[in-house]
Amino acid sequence: MNTLKIHNYTFQLPSRINEINAKQLLTFASCLIMPSGLNRVRAQMLLFFAMLNSNQNRANLWGFRWWYMKNYSLIPLLDLLTFRRLKWTVQRFDEHDLDDFQSLYASFFFDDETPFVLQKMKFIRQQLRWFVGPRDACADIAFRQYRECEVALKGFDTVKLMQSSETQRKKLVQLMSWLYLPWWSKYAFKKYALSYEATAKRAVRFSKLTDSTLYAVYLFYAGSRQYFRKHFSSVFQKENADFDELQPKRKKETDIEQQLLDMLHIRSGNVTNDTETDLSNVYDVLGHFQTEARQAAAIKEEYERNKT
Repeated sequence: MNTLKIHNYTFQLPSRINEINAKQLLTFASCLIMPSGLNRVRAQMLLFFAMLNSNQNRANLWGFRWWYMKNYSLIPLLDLLTFRRLKWTVQRFDEHDLDDFQSLYASFFFDDETPFVLQKMKFIRQQLRWFVGPRDACADIAFRQYRECEVALKGFDTVKLMQSSETQRKKLVQLMSWLYLPWWSKYAFKKYALSYEATAKRAVRFSKLTDSTLYAVYLFYAGSRQYFRKHFSSVFQKENADFDELQPKRKKETDIEQQLLDMLHIRSGNVTNDTETDLSNVYDVLGHFQTEARQAAAIKEEYERNKT
């Protein structure tokens, strides 16, 4: 957390995305996909007030809102109505306050050393039904969910989403329909909840959600996938994926679906076991390939050592 002092008010602001709450995450997502033609200062102020909206800042926030409204709205209005005959005392932001705010804003936006893996939107209500999302770092999703999320986001482009691209929005809807399952799936009928028929029905419901909600889920999955790549570095040749580009390489985007299917067939060992493997935990599947990759690397290293 960072401490920011404006006038006589001190606030605690999150220094990175993992420290924000669900409401702040939605505002942060809306700022990221705000059309480039709009004023960026407006986006900064929107994010700033969202970051202030937390329990530890509640008392100071009301005082600050009154101070801001009085000096930036009320006094200028009264000054205009009285033809500037009364000498009102106006207090404004000084340059130091604005510089501090700009630096905090920049550090929050571009500090991505730690992947965003904390689940801030565990439950989502849509059309009178509750849906539950994955745990932190997508620790409880099935390998099928991981496969389909990768396929759904193939070619996803945030810039096109900012331009109100319906194609990009459908990709996010498909992502969410695979990550968020009915609440009862945690206790029973999870196999049906992960079926393609049930997922298609959820996609129809989730198509009514706002862009900020969809993009917030995307940010969480992107961070979780970045964690996958670091945790299972032997499986993924490139550990550091671009935060806004989910695929390992552009030239491999076209065959990402086949690559994941090959992993499924290799892990199951038999086509009759594909469904069981597909519904198993993604960490178990990737962990299996991590172990095999390390064993292969150790054998190769031993072979090179003996050869010399």
